[in-house]
Amino acid sequence: MSLRLFLHVWSIETRSALSYRVDFWLNVVVEFAAQFAIVYFLWQYMFENQGAELIQGYTFHGVVIYYLSVILLGKLVRGKGFDAAVSADIYEGGLNRYLIFPAPYFPIKYAQHLGMMLPSLVQFVLFGAITVAAVGFPAGATPTPASIGMAAVAVAVANLLHFTLSFPAPREL
Repeated sequence: MSLRLFLHVWSIETRSALSYRVDFWLNVVVEFAAQFAIVYFLWQYMFENQGAELIQGYTFHGVVIYYLSVILLGKLVRGKGFDAAVSADIYEGGLNRYLIFPAPYFPIKYAQHLGMMLPSLVQFVLFGAITVAAVGFPAGATPTPASIGMAAVAVAVANLLHFTLSFPAPREL
């Protein structure tokens, strides 16, 4: 498969994911706020109930930053609801066009997956920057360009592995 075709499919899926911007951002903000509020208030209660400054070596600030990064990185690793791609194409008859045309199936589906995931990358950068500006980094956790690069490679590999493992996932009827 050519890089040009891969980028074209990726571009189409990104535009499709962002076609309803208000709905997209409303869902993103509400989902993020709900997840963050649950984590924040749960850990706030646990720290207040224990009456401790540290729980297993973590401060409240450190735990909140950790779970915030888990929420945002989880979106980058999992992508956006692209599970059961193969079974849906088989069930709906969409696989036939890949058997007729000389386009490889897996790279096209991965390009679609990456296109649907690009808005999650924007969310990660936006919410991550807002959080760092508002809360700051915990003590002893200063990122370097090398650590950011290694994290980016790890997230990219994790995304590819997640996609590969969920690629033939069965469809729920």
